[in-house]
Amino acid sequence: MNLERDINKETRILMIDDDSLDLKIMKDSLEKLDVKNEIILSRDGETGLETLRSSEEGSSFIILLDLKMPKMDGFEFLSELRTLERFRNTIVFILSTTCNAQDKVQAYKLGVTGYLIKGNNSLEVQKIAKLIKSFATIVILPS
Repeated sequence: MNLERDINKETRILMIDDDSLDLKIMKDSLEKLDVKNEIILSRDGETGLETLRSSEEGSSFIILLDLKMPKMDGFEFLSELRTLERFRNTIVFILSTTCNAQDKVQAYKLGVTGYLIKGNNSLEVQKIAKLIKSFATIVILPS
């Protein structure tokens, strides 16, 4: 029995991070796992929100979000995202370089699904990519 189903094949993965190397590494890791979902890259929160707002009604996303970014940081993005009825229940994972207790508390208050530490080695990045693939292929997501 194949546990990996395409139940969320229309779900897009939106990665928001100002570090182009981090974006590339995570995207490459997802592609190596043969993730079929469209992967969209954004360099800041403002552009990420524009991407969401311009998406078709009924589109669903899994968002990988950095906290420390120019223009609109991750917390500002999350606050705005949660005011948009259409995206109130969107799955968001924080990908941070720090494990700051205040940041974790604030992120969970804003409804994140998980707070993950960006790995500094390929094994840690692969673990995160596998988690995202699981959400994209196994977990039934809100639409």
